[in-house]
Amino acid sequence: MDKDTTIIAVIREVLAQSNGIEEVVSKIGKTYPTLMREINPYDKNAKLGVETLFDIMKVTQDIRPLEYIANELGFKVVAKEQEQN
Repeated sequence: MDKDTTIIAVIREVLAQSNGIEEVVSKIGKTYPTLMREINPYDKNAKLGVETLFDIMKVTQDIRPLEYIANELGFKVVAKEQEQN
């Protein structure tokens, strides 16, 4: 990820590359307009909550948002299997 990438950009990419945003919103219990508003970087009145982010990562099986956050804080995400070796 380049230095100009934002967490919202990463989340939008994850959603775009999933099996369909409609499937994701259905599984996380949000409406499409609500989720789109929450990930709109220009809407300062709506925010994506950590619980929703966690649900998105579980449904999509994509942890790039977590990796982004860890990287921004100076950490690295390591899978349990890799941790034991």
